[in-house]
Amino acid sequence: MRFLLKGDQHIITQIKDNGLSYEHQKSSLRKLLLLEQKNFCAYTEWYFEETASPEIEHFDNRKKGTLQDGYHNWYVVKRWSNAHKPDISNYLPIMEPSNEAVFTKIEYSGNQFIVKDKTDSDYLKLDNLLKLIGCNKIEVAIDRQNHIDKLKTIMELYETKEDFKNNYLRNNKHDLSFITALQHELDLDLTDLI
Repeated sequence: MRFLLKGDQHIITQIKDNGLSYEHQKSSLRKLLLLEQKNFCAYTEWYFEETASPEIEHFDNRKKGTLQDGYHNWYVVKRWSNAHKPDISNYLPIMEPSNEAVFTKIEYSGNQFIVKDKTDSDYLKLDNLLKLIGCNKIEVAIDRQNHIDKLKTIMELYETKEDFKNNYLRNNKHDLSFITALQHELDLDLTDLI
């Protein structure tokens, strides 16, 4: 969920100074948004390699092509995520993805992103957000679990977890996909690698 955060002043300035818009400079805009998202899909935390096909996604598709569409509505996501995202009108009310509550009230547990407290006044909005972005869709959960299992097997080849982190993950950024789940499942802080 960490890649939903918006507010990088450098990115905002670049977009404004260069007059970037979705309609006319998609390639430049996508590069800037990927920079902000550290090359991760905002919805699934999939790490984009050079040959990936990341797409700019309009979080609230009702705003697309209107004056309300812009930086805070744009995310770079995996093509699959964009193609399988349902219409937002089925998930209202919804928490805006860059709202601080997303980062403090959602956690990873049991191969799922969940709202920490079901009695929270924001529960419905947060749960609707998780459903809309598809981070818990069965296909994503299977990919995530397979990736974690693969890395657990590779980690066994190293003497320590830190050795695995510093000698394998640092040199294989593509294997940082699903980083929140990795940190939880491997019991490693990977923040310095992104």
